[in-house]
Amino acid sequence: LENKEKVMVFGDYDVDGTSALVVLKKTLDLVGGIATCHVPHRIRDGYGMRNDAVDDAAALGVKLIVSVDTGIRAGLVVKHAAGLGIDVIVTDHHLPEAELPPAVAVLNPNRPDCAYPEKNLCGAGVALKLADALLSTLGWERPRRERLVDSMLKLVAIATVADVVPLTGENRVIVKRGLEGLRKVSNPGLRALLDVAAIEDGTAPSARQVAFQIAPRINAAGRMASASDIVDLFTTSDPARARAIAAQLNELNKDRRDTEDGIRQAI
Repeated sequence: LENKEKVMVFGDYDVDGTSALVVLKKTLDLVGGIATCHVPHRIRDGYGMRNDAVDDAAALGVKLIVSVDTGIRAGLVVKHAAGLGIDVIVTDHHLPEAELPPAVAVLNPNRPDCAYPEKNLCGAGVALKLADALLSTLGWERPRRERLVDSMLKLVAIATVADVVPLTGENRVIVKRGLEGLRKVSNPGLRALLDVAAIEDGTAPSARQVAFQIAPRINAAGRMASASDIVDLFTTSDPARARAIAAQLNELNKDRRDTEDGIRQAI
């Protein structure tokens, strides 16, 4: 941040991955970072970090890649990035292999030497921890940090439910506070998404409503089109643009249901 180096946040195409990406991207923007995003395409790119994406980052002048919800098993890709002069910070929650990737930092509650007590955080939960710690390091006072964290909890709660991690311990607190926060939503994209998911303004959705009404519409982007639409949805400040993307997600979710029905009939 001090050197104004370009940062790429590398996410995944599901609810957890895109939510984690938005949480970290917005935090970096707030503190004056120069941040870009990369979300793999499910069909073209497949799962996880790839060398060609790192090559693209190098061409853009990126000096730091921060992975969210992925990267814990991307040791070879991290080495490739280092060869191009790019540092990598891995944030993930999936189980690591015997050897951690040779990144400048690996933030994962499931790494064997991590003493953090909540092992069941989703990827967005881990990204939130990094965001909060970064703000603390930069001298943000606690009340200001807490206001931002509360706003981010809305998205992290959706990701926590969607990723089907146990709703116990800290996850239960995240979901409880986050869902309650969804009674009042100022983010145009999140409000538009709740509208197409039939969640009325002023209503706190239940975990079941998140799982069956909200999350499928987010996941539909990665399954039927491009998950980068989710990043656009949650980062736009234009209500009309947000409504258009939300309507598209609603249609994609219908297409997803029809496709699944067709597959079942064929079987």
